[in-house]
Amino acid sequence: MKPFNFIIVLTFLLLSSAKSDIPLYFTPDPKVIQVLPQKFEYTLVDSSSIQIGDILVDSKSLNMQLELNEKNPNMVRLIFTWPTGLTREGHLILYNNNGKSIFTQMITKDLTQVSEANQKSTNELVRKQVSTFSSEFLDDETSEDLKYLPFMKFCISHEEKETRTELCSSELYVSSDNNKLTVKERKSAKRPSSVFINGKKVGDQGIIFLNDSTESLSFKAQTESGAALEILTKLSPTEIKEIIMTEDKKNLMITGLGSFPVQEKNTKKISDSLWETRIPSDFPILYLQGDGGIPIRQEFNIKGELPREKYRVSVSSNAKTKTYSQEEKLTLKIPSNFSTKPKDENSKLSIIKNQKTIWTLSNLHQKELNRRQIYIQNKEQSYLLSYDIFRGRNAELMITSKYLSSAKINLAGAELIWWLNNLYSGLKIKTYSAITKPQDITAFSITELNFLHRFSQGLNHQDSSLVVGVNYQLLKSNTLNFSLPGVSLGWERTPQSRWLKAMADWNKIYLNYYLGQKKDGLILNSVLEIEYLLQLNLINSHYLNYGFGFSKYSFDVDSDMSKNQLSATLGWAMLF
Repeated sequence: MKPFNFIIVLTFLLLSSAKSDIPLYFTPDPKVIQVLPQKFEYTLVDSSSIQIGDILVDSKSLNMQLELNEKNPNMVRLIFTWPTGLTREGHLILYNNNGKSIFTQMITKDLTQVSEANQKSTNELVRKQVSTFSSEFLDDETSEDLKYLPFMKFCISHEEKETRTELCSSELYVSSDNNKLTVKERKSAKRPSSVFINGKKVGDQGIIFLNDSTESLSFKAQTESGAALEILTKLSPTEIKEIIMTEDKKNLMITGLGSFPVQEKNTKKISDSLWETRIPSDFPILYLQGDGGIPIRQEFNIKGELPREKYRVSVSSNAKTKTYSQEEKLTLKIPSNFSTKPKDENSKLSIIKNQKTIWTLSNLHQKELNRRQIYIQNKEQSYLLSYDIFRGRNAELMITSKYLSSAKINLAGAELIWWLNNLYSGLKIKTYSAITKPQDITAFSITELNFLHRFSQGLNHQDSSLVVGVNYQLLKSNTLNFSLPGVSLGWERTPQSRWLKAMADWNKIYLNYYLGQKKDGLILNSVLEIEYLLQLNLINSHYLNYGFGFSKYSFDVDSDMSKNQLSATLGWAMLF
């Protein structure tokens, strides 16, 4: 390849791999659009139908049918159908007329098929997806008994954490028409319909506003046909980060953080909790998945002109969302014909050139998600922009006691770790001295300096990462001083298992290896250490430290110090 062509290709590759600018969100302005409180809505539609949010429970979406075995007509298969939106999995039970279980099955997603129900509702917002489960063929005796039951009903229930859903069918019976078995709804036994909210009887239609994510909502409803629905749920917090109008003014583009919209058709998943969806601007209603998947209605009230994509402001790709500093700077690219104005004293703006502006985020508080805001404006429009940045604590002080088993040495000391604002690198200094020791050891102490580097960018005590280190240790044993260069490999993370989460909020494991040295005829070949430390948050960034470890001081003479050392650690730590 000619040198000139090589330069062109290399330049193209570098430009294509460069990160693009990050768009900033237009914060919903209450003067322009109101994000109304979320609400739970219900309706007893008729004698056998219940509507919860955008889900209609009726005989089309909640039913059971039988399928005959072609090889053995005396055997039947049970086919159950229920609304997918209420639950995709759970515990399914078929009861006879005496309330005795005659069939039970744990339902998982892979055992069901999802399809569209032929429901009578013409409302486009109503979800019509149903889940269908087909059992294995029942034995002859059970199949025959089903045909002669006065009635039966089935229920499917699902529980997780603090939420619960139980859905029960109307009373059903098996009918034989033209030698064909069908399951029909029992019409003869009518009962009063009822709805209870948090234990109190209410009307057949209503709305419950959800304002507190700590308060649970209990809903119980029964129709005249016996169909019943029981729900225990609560508000699932969702932050609406942006609402903009499309150029044709027919749709709103909404970006949110938290509970996802129930409609998947017009929704794009940006991350595990961030999403974008499109709804009609003349009918600004959205259903979100509350706790347990229960649909929660979210409405918007448009009062003025909303921002559009062409007014978008972007920030440089290297902008931080986490920091250790009290102040950070962002480079903004502002659309033409717009200027900027800080909302308060926590933001400072300085124009450079080519529609670019430096935004200084000031007074960032530690251990908080700091939101800073500015306006972009021209003669006709003014829009609010927000930027969120979390400030962590980069310094950690530990006071620790450590016991070495074989050597019978009790060490006491301190460690200071200081992480740099590049969110990768850090420095650590530690010093330990023996406070109790055997008589044959006159002195034992350790002083060490480490340079640490994270494999992934992040904050201490928040973001997990592998860590490598370059170490320099001064080891004093009796009258000899050893200078030991070394390396470290560690892993710092939040506990993953349930039992470990109850014991700690952060844990560290490090493998340290040091090269040896010869001093006055005594040879220390090497030092190997393994340390495992658990840190439990007590109050306001104060931690209880405890753990265990292993160390091996490879002296060329036999002594208690040369043996394998098991260690126990206990101490205190503070982040600041």
